[in-house]
Amino acid sequence: QPQPHPPGAITISTRPRTVHTVDQFGKLTLRYGSRLHHLGIGREHAHTPVLILVATQTVTVISKTGHHLIGSHHIDPDRNYWRNQQKNPGRWPGQSVTDDATQV
Repeated sequence: QPQPHPPGAITISTRPRTVHTVDQFGKLTLRYGSRLHHLGIGREHAHTPVLILVATQTVTVISKTGHHLIGSHHIDPDRNYWRNQQKNPGRWPGQSVTDDATQV
């Protein structure tokens, strides 16, 4: 029987996710809340075996080979893609990929 947690406590899933491998484009797929979510890790970590730890508000990705943090993501159940908070936002910080200003 699970123990009750005080309000505001951070809970971590009782079991870490299985070991995954970052795909050739630097992305991972995670099923959370019965939906698939895509985690941007970075191409420099392509084909790296990783361990995914899911807490109440963040997802942490740790390299299995170098045992270092390679990704941290804020959980937003309404979005399919969760950006790596360890990296700079890219060419257009603050703009959505689907923003009308970026469409040609």
